Amino acid sequence: MLRMMQRGRRGRQRSTNCAPFISPRIGSATLAATTLTQEQANFFETKIRPLLAGECHECHDAKKQKGGLRLDFRDGWKKGGDSGDTIIPGNPEKSLLLKSIRHDDPDLKMPSKRPKLSDAVIADFERWIAMGAPDPRDQPAKPDTVPWEKLLADRKTWRSLQPIRNPPPPAVKNTAWSNTGRCTGWISCATPTATAARATPKFASGFPDRKNMLARTRGLR
Repeated sequence: MLRMMQRGRRGRQRSTNCAPFISPRIGSATLAATTLTQEQANFFETKIRPLLAGECHECHDAKKQKGGLRLDFRDGWKKGGDSGDTIIPGNPEKSLLLKSIRHDDPDLKMPSKRPKLSDAVIADFERWIAMGAPDPRDQPAKPDTVPWEKLLADRKTWRSLQPIRNPPPPAVKNTAWSNTGRCTGWISCATPTATAARATPKFASGFPDRKNMLARTRGLR
């Protein structure tokens, strides 16, 4: 019995010793690849995502991949395009994206058929790549999905979102209906206010009497 217990104990020890070893470096590398700091996330959302959506998605998204390149999600630019690696995290100078927006190569200029991006925008891309090109977009957008950036830009043109204005009233072209050529007296007579619930003689003067006004309203005169 004692020998059997000893053999069982040795077997359990061998099983424990044969357990697979997981390097902490592998775990750290995986975590670093999928986890963004708050600073990285804020920088991407405020500086990079709007630029990619506004300047790049037209030619490099789910519907169109010019040069075999997609920039609408992380794995798209990681895969690269027909010209090779587009973004090399941590190495801006070797990243084809930065060279193209700088117009270093006359045959490779981005955005296509548009003015060159400002120096400040190019500097933002350079900083983003230098920090490792953090990108939380782990899933591609659906082909029929309109990016939020475009929706927001369109909605900013809505009349309800425009600043309040106080334009001058249009001039009256046909004064035949008004003795003065202005509409102030008519509005004051027709619209009760907190201080005058009924039309006063000051504003009512010059207008038809009640009988004629009623006849005009009914189309009799």
